Amino acid sequence: MDRKSDCSNQEKEDRFSGLPDPILRHILSFLPTKDAVATSILSSRWKLVWTSLTNLCFDDRLCLEDEEDTDVLTNDASTMFENFVNRVLVLSYPVDINKFSLHCCQLRYLACLQSWVSTAIMRNVREIELGIKMDSFIPIELPESIYTSRTLEVLKLNSDFAIRLPPSGLCFPSLKILHVEIDDGGDNLTETLLSNCPVLEDMSIMLLKFITKTKFLSLTIGTIHVLDCVADFFPRFPNLTCLEVEVLGRWELLFVLLSRAPNLESLIADIGFDCNWTKPHFVPDCLLSHLKTIKIRGIKGEKNQLKLIKYLLKNGEVLDTLIICLQRAFPQKMGLKDKLYQELLIFERGSKTCKVKVL
Repeated sequence: MDRKSDCSNQEKEDRFSGLPDPILRHILSFLPTKDAVATSILSSRWKLVWTSLTNLCFDDRLCLEDEEDTDVLTNDASTMFENFVNRVLVLSYPVDINKFSLHCCQLRYLACLQSWVSTAIMRNVREIELGIKMDSFIPIELPESIYTSRTLEVLKLNSDFAIRLPPSGLCFPSLKILHVEIDDGGDNLTETLLSNCPVLEDMSIMLLKFITKTKFLSLTIGTIHVLDCVADFFPRFPNLTCLEVEVLGRWELLFVLLSRAPNLESLIADIGFDCNWTKPHFVPDCLLSHLKTIKIRGIKGEKNQLKLIKYLLKNGEVLDTLIICLQRAFPQKMGLKDKLYQELLIFERGSKTCKVKVL
């Protein structure tokens, strides 16, 4: 019976070990990289299978299993983890990386993070997930290479990272999914995340507290489409004094933004093509008390565009200047520009000192 049992077990082992490498790599891809590497001791058949893994997931919390203190790593454990990551990246070269995930409850050296992420970028990584803790209170700088990667499609950050535009000005050219959970991203985070992701499809930002401190905000039409899905949860901007926004056909979102910026003083809006006008059920506080300059671009003199302008003039109680910028294709014949100007002059105004300019 023992001999039969041994034969049966050997047969089962042979079936599993005899699977093609792609299937074995697929199975190992569901394991933490530490456990996947550990399979190399099973037999010579398994020795190098893990070196072709395209998903590399590192977590130094797994090193706590052998530690007496379950909150922090000793220097020896940290060194062991750093050496392990370096070894895996070297031995798995030059295989392209699909996903690079790094969770460190105690990262000692920022240079390690810079090196590891840069290596993943050089190996055409598609997805990066970072959760880092350091002893310093200074936000962690992301490697510059992460901003210009043309293969990175998914970026998930769960740490206090400082996100800065690189000197080149290029930023996240292929990024489709962005999930961010950070404490303070700095004054330029809004521009970086909302204005410089040309193909962004899915964005999730937790607390958004860092954006609410901004005084100047510029939002593109791509950002507006994203915000359209979360308009009810959009934060207030008590410090915002200047807003530049492309609303195009989503005029109703303009009033959502205005209602969230009670101290707004200057507005530049590209409204683009004509759409059905629906009068808001409220007047934003900024129109009644702070908004002094409004510049509307993309005007063609269409009926609903004029209704929007009429509303702004009527309710802008402290408005000093309203500038109307006509579309380049606006008809110049038969005095249509002058006719539009004359029509604007008869609109009711909340501010008796408001000047209207048509450019």
